[in-house]
Amino acid sequence: MDVITRSYDTINQFAVCNFLKALRAKNPNGEKLFFILDRGPCNKALSVRELAKELNIEIIFLPPYSPNLNPIERLWKFFKRKVLYNKYYEKFKDFESVCSSFFRGIRKYKPELTTLITDNFSAVGT
Repeated sequence: MDVITRSYDTINQFAVCNFLKALRAKNPNGEKLFFILDRGPCNKALSVRELAKELNIEIIFLPPYSPNLNPIERLWKFFKRKVLYNKYYEKFKDFESVCSSFFRGIRKYKPELTTLITDNFSAVGT
């Protein structure tokens, strides 16, 4: 399990394109990649869609108002539990360092994350 992280001052179409390039660089074999995104304006930008096509990355947009279907939300919840809950960081630099360390060492959490981040969803009310 790998997690690719980037830190941006702002999230816009240029940041998303930069991340797509990083995603492809991490997976250079050319096989199709699937990238799950919400419907934020920067994610739907023409430049993002064109670059994704060029890099053989299929973007899958989540339905509106469905964070429960987004696997990254489960990772964020786990991350917050490990990094934020009952902790105080006097300086932002300290907080940033702990965040980076969490993602660099993410493999040690593989057993927990394997059960937490799945594609096993249940339909409710159908």
